[in-house]
Amino acid sequence: MQVLNFLTLIIFPFSLVLGLVCFIKAIYFFVKAVQNTTSTAFDNLHTKITPINVIWYPNCLSETGKGYRLKAFKYMGLSFLFWVGTIAFAQVVGA
Repeated sequence: MQVLNFLTLIIFPFSLVLGLVCFIKAIYFFVKAVQNTTSTAFDNLHTKITPINVIWYPNCLSETGKGYRLKAFKYMGLSFLFWVGTIAFAQVVGA
């Protein structure tokens, strides 16, 4: 049991740093996605389209922007997987 507690202490800083790096990459790719909007993204008369919510509306991002958005979601999920996985491991071990 002591080995598992020690393993938790070793894994925690690595998963914290890797999760933070993935989170920063996700923010970077969200910004890249916002920079790749279509030319008609802001012509919608029924909804106020801002640079922040252009990510969520259909047909507002170019194909490159959609690729960046997908990468951002992957890195966001990976960062949460690192953080939640570490917490779950610590709970199972009882550290």
